[in-house]
Amino acid sequence: MIIAVFIASMLVGLAIGLPIAIALIFCSVATAMFMGGADANPAIIARWLMNGVDQQTMMALPFFIMAGEIMNRGGLTKRIIALANVFVGRVRGGLGYVTILACLMFASMVGSAVAACAALGSILIPMMADSGYSRPRSAALVASSNLVAPIMPPSVPLIVFGIACANSGLFKNNPVSIKSLFMGGIAPAVYLTIVTAVVWFIVSRKEKNVNYDIPRQSFKEVLNIIGSSIWALLLPVIILVGLRSGLVTATEAGVVACVYALIIGLFVYRELKIKDLIEALVSSAKMSAVIMFLAAAAGVAAYYMMISGIPEMLTSNLHVLVENPTLLMVV
Repeated sequence: MIIAVFIASMLVGLAIGLPIAIALIFCSVATAMFMGGADANPAIIARWLMNGVDQQTMMALPFFIMAGEIMNRGGLTKRIIALANVFVGRVRGGLGYVTILACLMFASMVGSAVAACAALGSILIPMMADSGYSRPRSAALVASSNLVAPIMPPSVPLIVFGIACANSGLFKNNPVSIKSLFMGGIAPAVYLTIVTAVVWFIVSRKEKNVNYDIPRQSFKEVLNIIGSSIWALLLPVIILVGLRSGLVTATEAGVVACVYALIIGLFVYRELKIKDLIEALVSSAKMSAVIMFLAAAAGVAAYYMMISGIPEMLTSNLHVLVENPTLLMVV
């Protein structure tokens, strides 16, 4: 019965249009009131709200988000786009492939689909529209190409997933490592990028008014673009090598990403101004606050899920799949 109350209150909250975080708190409070006794104590709800964000790995979130904001304002983003344009800009549907490739490279630096869409969409969508691509299709391509951001390390959702697994109690005997999640996300992200490119190859044939007369760059210009973008491309290399070698944790990698993007934007490209830095800090703080609030709500919901027996029910039902990895992949 407790499980039914928890699930029903969650569905009601979502049905009436509550934000996900508020819906999680709503179903937790409803479950607490139904259970009564000590579990209905408001102090317990407040404590588990704090426990939801009282995780060391949560410190990585604002740093990676801020790194993406600094990259967008410091000139790193547009150099990534310029580099992608050098390789695939002149082929049929070339700007689409530029978008797909740029999204993969940018995702490997910020790990946030929202940040990637905001950074790349404002540049690539007008660029594609000016070349004759339909604006709705251009926007759809940017959105779908950035689906790799939640998968490609340093992925913000993977960090949140690792924290949620730690809070749920489902993996006490085999803790989920965020570093392992990062390493496991590389191949699916590359595969998803390839699939997106194949779909774009088919869809781009429907574009009839595209201007493919893109000026050809000289060899010297290509070398200048490659040389200028090397500083931006070094960021994911530094992050992945540091994580893989164990030199840094996920949180420390976020700090490294921020400091590196700040140094490159201020002293190498010299495009990052104090005003831009303040805007980046404010924007990343807002986005981080939203994610932190969601994590806090998930923390209290995880507690009431645990005492209502939902983890045990899921574990017993998924036992067959866990014992048969092939069946799990098929499902």
